[in-house]
Formats: sequence, structure tokens, C-alpha cells
Amino acid sequence: DYGGPTQTHALQPGSPALDAGYTDGSVTTDQRGYDRTDDATPDIGAFEQHSPVAGTLGAGASAIYRGDTLELTVTGVTDGDDNAASVAFYADTDSDGIADPGELLGADSDGSDGWSLTVSDSQTGAFDVGSLDFLAVATDDLGFTSDPASTTVEIEYKAPTIGGLDADVSTIHRGDALTLTATGVTAGDNAIAQVAFYLDADGDGIADAGELLGTDTDSAGGYTLALSGIDTGSLPIGSNSFLAVAIDSLDVQSDPASAAVTVAY
Repeated sequence: DYGGPTQTHALQPGSPALDAGYTDGSVTTDQRGYDRTDDATPDIGAFEQHSPVAGTLGAGASAIYRGDTLELTVTGVTDGDDNAASVAFYADTDSDGIADPGELLGADSDGSDGWSLTVSDSQTGAFDVGSLDFLAVATDDLGFTSDPASTTVEIEYKAPTIGGLDADVSTIHRGDALTLTATGVTAGDNAIAQVAFYLDADGDGIADAGELLGTDTDSAGGYTLALSGIDTGSLPIGSNSFLAVAIDSLDVQSDPASAAVTVAY
């Protein structure tokens, strides 16, 4: 029973009756009363096949870092002949707009709570950085598929981060030793190569190359920089801002962490 006042045999994918009929425009419905005019060429027989429609594909975020999870949801999934059986989700890595088998991320076969898929952290971790189209294709109980719905998400490189910068004392005199320690240093997509320490002499919050004090490439014991009395002897009197920047193996840098130290006479 596929609707209408009488029993009908549904067409199957690959049937020679699909789009093989002829009409002069006077026959607008099939035996069930379903529209025959949505295709340029109708099907042969009493049953006009209607493919499912995937509706609208949405993403839980417009941009994510590699290694984050991503929620994909399709709304407005419909089918004129039968119930939608599943929705398959794809990452269109070759940007051709086609849902290739090798691009399949997963499928949802229960639409009672909506059609959705959570793309795992391991899956997003393999994506290239840049704009990536995701596709969704609905399949009905007869095996017919919809045109793909699509949405675009920006995949971003995950930079390292620094939780904070600590100074072992808050006030020193010129000529005193000072130790700076970067805390909460966390790798992003690649391993930490070094932490660089700066005196923010111009107070702009930017780690300028000419302000570099030194680097630590060994995480054992934490990332630190020890300034000797000679180093601090030239510091300006008053409040000084120090910065620390984590740098990974591809030279991608974290935002700077800062600490203020007062230099007294």
C-alpha cells in the first residue's frame, strides 16, 4: 500500500520504467493521485516514483578546531512515496559536491528524534585546515536517495596555549635575580617546541622580536627563564610587563601570557 484508493507496485531503483514514459501533459497524476509533473519525463505504469528530499543541513558551529567534535543535523527530510529510512553524512573532502563512499562519516537510521550525527574528534582531527563542505543524503525504504544537502564549516588549526605566566617575586631591585615560569602550557595540533619569554618594553602586549629575553626548549621542570642580576640591572624603574609565548613544531604560536613585576631602586 503506497497510498491512493488501490494497491500499487512500487518501482525499484534501476527499474527500466523510471523516467521512460511519455505524456502530452494531459495526465498529471499516477493511479494513486500522486503528481507526475515534478519530472520532465514521467515513469511508466501506475506508480510515479518520488525521491526523498534531504531538506536543510546545519552544523553546530560555523568553525571548529581539528580534534573538536561537530554536530550535524538535517531538518525537513521528506519522502513522497515512503518513509525515509536513513540519512548518511559525508565530508566532501574532494569538493565535488558528490557523496562519495570514501567520504562517509556515519549515518542515522532513527529519525524519531531528528536526523543527526556527531562527528568524532578523531574524524575532525584528520581534516585539512580550511573550508570544508559536509553533505547529507536521505535514503527511503525503497532504496532511492535524495540530492545532497550541504553546509560549510571552517576547520581551523589548533594553536598551543599558555594558562599563565608567574614571576617568583612581584618586586625586585635592579641587579636582583628573577625567574619567570610559564604555566598551563598545552599543545595544540603539534608538540610544543619551545616557550619564548619577552620584556614588553613598549607596553603593547605583543611579543616583538626585539623584546626577546630568551627561550626554554625543555619542558622538564616546567618552562622557565632565569634572569640574572646583569639582566635585571638594565630594566626600567617601575612596573614592567613580561610575556611568554608557546611555539609548536610548525612555529605556530600561542597568545601571550603576561606577568607584571615592579623594579625598584
